[in-house]
Amino acid sequence: MTETTPTPTSEIDRLRSDLDTIQAAIGSGLPYGKADIRFCWALAVALILYAAFHVSGLASGWNHLAKAAPVLVVLIGYVGYMALKARRQSGSAPLIRKEYRLAVAVTALIIIALPLAKKWAIAQGLDLRTFDSIAVIMLGIATFAMTLLPFSTAATFRRLSIGLAGLSLIFVGLLLPALDASNRIPVIAGILIVMVIAQALLMQYFLRRAHSAPSLDGQ
Repeated sequence: MTETTPTPTSEIDRLRSDLDTIQAAIGSGLPYGKADIRFCWALAVALILYAAFHVSGLASGWNHLAKAAPVLVVLIGYVGYMALKARRQSGSAPLIRKEYRLAVAVTALIIIALPLAKKWAIAQGLDLRTFDSIAVIMLGIATFAMTLLPFSTAATFRRLSIGLAGLSLIFVGLLLPALDASNRIPVIAGILIVMVIAQALLMQYFLRRAHSAPSLDGQ
């Protein structure tokens, strides 16, 4: 019988697979995968649909909840995905499991808290434009402040990603008072679409760079 000699390419692929397994086990490496990037693109499409409903007037008879259904479906689906991923993480990767549980908790808190806070503002007779502006700016500042955390893994990506989200929210909050009711939602949706697409491209860049493994193939 003749033995097949492993090719350099197959050896590199095997080493990359082993490296991915080790990183997953110890909780190092990038804190996301291809599925997270797909959710970003799905959210961008959902936001485009949401903006299109308002601009075209095709859903003029729908309430805001119905128009936002695609966005809500994607967000709820992503929260469920993160919860499932956190549950499936092995006991040897507590850092990843802790991060996903924290992400689920924070996302769920925002989804629940913002509508309740707005309902309270309406009941108190507060100016909703001012309330929305302050709420979004505070959320942006809190998000941007997270760039100061001492990340143990993928620090560059985390700070760029979180910083981009925080600055985008602050910009939206500052812009809100200058927008009237007719163009408010399309403009905000447009800014969020740009932010989500930028996040997806940023994630793809870092994922490709991580998988290029120059130390393994010599490139």
